[in-house]
Order: sequence, then structure tokens, then C-alpha cells
Amino acid sequence: MSMRISPLSETEIESALPCDIPIKMFDGAGLFLQIETSGRKLWRYKYRFEGKEKLLSFGKYPDVSLSDARLMRAEARFLLDKEIDPSSARKKETLIHGATEVKPSVRVVMDGTIEIWKGRSVLRFTQEEATFVNKLLNKLL
Repeated sequence: MSMRISPLSETEIESALPCDIPIKMFDGAGLFLQIETSGRKLWRYKYRFEGKEKLLSFGKYPDVSLSDARLMRAEARFLLDKEIDPSSARKKETLIHGATEVKPSVRVVMDGTIEIWKGRSVLRFTQEEATFVNKLLNKLL
């Protein structure tokens, strides 16, 4: 029987310090945060497909938040449930859509923050920061 892993919290992630060797902080269901000796924090998802262990990268923390990494894990698990390798699916998607430019999308969150997404990258602004950027852009245009 496998050991139950308690989910990570933002506080645990932010307070984690690098060591002499890379360390892994597990969130459960294959998702973990790898902390490099340089201090860089990278999201990884370990899974098995057709009997082989595979590793999928989700991006760098804090560019990819804990909640975003969990969503990406859920998407990968959905593909695995349909017997599709998430790594192969990502490569095919890159080949198909790689030449086309990804257009940014804007989303207003319930707490008043504004998110600007382009592909898997996101910029988050508080209302005050968004107002400042808006005024700055209006002056330039």
C-alpha cells in the first residue's frame, strides 16, 4: 500500500531552501516541486505510460503557481485515463501550433486581480498595478 502524502502549501514552497543536492517536495499523485542547488524551483509530474516511467515539466515556480501545477497535473491525468501519453500529446500540440503565435488572454479573478495569459505564462496584477499599467500605456499611445 502506498504512503499518503500531504499536499504542499504556498508557505512550504516559499520557505523551501536549496541544499547541496536537488530535493523533491511531493504534492501527491505524481506532482512534485524539484528544488535545484541553485535555488530554482521546477514543477515536475512523474507518471507511468505503457510500463515506462516518464517525467513531464510544468514550468518554474512562481511563474507556474501551485494551483496552476495542480490543474496541469489534472489535465495530464485526464489524458492518461484516455490512454494518451501527455508528453506525446504536448509534442504533437507544439508541432501543430508551434508556428502560430499564441495570443494573450486577459482574465479578472474574483479577488480583483487581473491575469494576462500567453500560452502557459501568466502575469498577475493587483487592481492598483493594473490601473498604473493602463495609465502608462495610455500615455505612450
